[in-house]
Formats: sequence, structure tokens, C-alpha cells
Amino acid sequence: QYKGGEVERIWEISGNTKYGFPGPTAVELDMAITKLINEKTPKGEAVRKWYKTNYEELAEYMGLTKSGHLFNYIKKDLYKLWGAGIVSKKTFKQKGKEQQWGELAFHKYDAVAIKGESIPVQVDEEEHKKSKDGKAEQVYIVLSDIYLENLNAHYTKKINYELVKQLHGIKLKRMYPLLSFQFSNHM
Repeated sequence: QYKGGEVERIWEISGNTKYGFPGPTAVELDMAITKLINEKTPKGEAVRKWYKTNYEELAEYMGLTKSGHLFNYIKKDLYKLWGAGIVSKKTFKQKGKEQQWGELAFHKYDAVAIKGESIPVQVDEEEHKKSKDGKAEQVYIVLSDIYLENLNAHYTKKINYELVKQLHGIKLKRMYPLLSFQFSNHM
């Protein structure tokens, strides 16, 4: 129900033709990245445009045992998340447009660079200077402007990661963050 009538809401995610559709491990990784952003953003400060991490830290956030096999999945899933497109119809609010729920197509991540790749241009100059040859020594994740604006406008809800880990099945794990925001707004 919305303003006295029913409104169809759609949140559609599509995969990249080269890297594929984000599957269960990519969903876990996406939640781990969200947790990383929450924990690396000091309270009261804005979310930054980019974050530096590594496979070990991402595995830890995912609650999984660190291994070379897992790191290969993380690498592939980083590319799947980067390539995933999102089409939002009446489900995504933009800052300054409180009652305007329009249609919007976007990506959550502008760039992902793994060890040995060029550091993304969106990363600040100081970080570039730390590199000998402009190549990443760790993993860089650059948030899209639309996603960054949404996080900084606090249109997202903190996720109870311990609860999500206890849910069985990827559908429940994915539905919890999507629905919990709606439930908290109506309670």
C-alpha cells in the first residue's frame, strides 16, 4: 500500500554476460562487504567512496575458513558483484526526493581491483603514491555514487549478521536484509 493505493515494487538483479549472475557465495560476499563498510566507517562519519581489504579479511567477515580455494571464489564473486546490474522500480529512494519512488538502473560498485591490477582512479592520490607501480597490493572496492549516496542518507538498515548466518538457505539470507527495512519502518 502506498498513498492509499497499491504500488508494484520491483528489485531486479541481472548478471554480467562474462562473469555471470551473483550466486549464493556472491550474496554472502556482498553482505561481508556491507559489514566491512559499517565497521570501517567511524561512527558519525560519512561512508567513503572506496575501501581497501584483502581476501583474508573478506573470508573472516563471511565467517568462512581461509583457504586458497575460497580466495578463488571471492575473486570470481567480486567480478560478479561488480558486473551485476540492479533495476529498481519504486523500491529505491534518492536523497532530497523523499516521496519520489521512481525507476532507476544502477550498479553498487563502480570498480573492483584485485592484487596485481591497476588501482582504480577513484582511489585518492595518497593511496596511489603508496604503490610502487600503480598496481594493487590488496583488494580495492569502489562504491557507485548512487549506492554511496544511499548509504550516507541512512536509507539502509544495519544488518544483524549473526542472525543472517543462522538462517538456512540463500533465499532467506537475501530476503532478511530486503524485508527487515520494510518491517522496521512499519513497526
